[in-house]
Amino acid sequence: MFVCPKGGDFQPLIVPVFGSAYARLSQPREEIIRAIVSSFIAACSSSRPTERMTIVIPFKDFYEHEVDLIELERYVQHVCRYTQYRDAAAIGVGTAVV
Repeated sequence: MFVCPKGGDFQPLIVPVFGSAYARLSQPREEIIRAIVSSFIAACSSSRPTERMTIVIPFKDFYEHEVDLIELERYVQHVCRYTQYRDAAAIGVGTAVV
């Protein structure tokens, strides 16, 4: 999960997708990258940590795992346009079925 750095210096953020093989994650690289994007956008809903985030995919992973950059771009555009996050302190209202 992405945590917003304090201080508000708005420096570009670089997030490498390293170690996913060593961590023995079974998720495809694209799924890991989508989780990073979603977490970053959720963090941005409550504060503005930076103007830009760059996700770095190792060259070997890019080719061996056939990362589809066009599909990832579509995902980022979709999430940025249609996701509506609320403040983390907001209290939701639930309903119960009895």
